[in-house]
Amino acid sequence: MEYLEKLYLSIEPLFEKEWFPYLKTFLIVVLIISVYQTVKRLPKLAMYPILFAGSIILLMTWVYNRNEPALISPLIDFLSYWFPSKLV
Repeated sequence: MEYLEKLYLSIEPLFEKEWFPYLKTFLIVVLIISVYQTVKRLPKLAMYPILFAGSIILLMTWVYNRNEPALISPLIDFLSYWFPSKLV
C-alpha cells in the first residue's frame, strides 16, 4: 500500500499537464481493446453474461452519478425515476 501511495504522489504533478487527458484516454482505449479480445476468446455462454453484467454496471454507475455521455442523457433521465441517484 505504501508503494502505491508513493507512486500516486510521484505522478500527481502530471494530472495538471495539458496532454494528460489524451494519455488517459489512450490507456483506457488500450484497456478496452485488451478486455474485448480476452472476452472474445471465451465461449459464447460465458461471454454474453460477462458483457451483460459489465453493461449493467456501467449503466447503473451513470444513473447513480449522472456522469453519462450527453448522447444518452434522455435514456438516463428516463431510468433515473426507478433507480437510486446521488443527486436528489
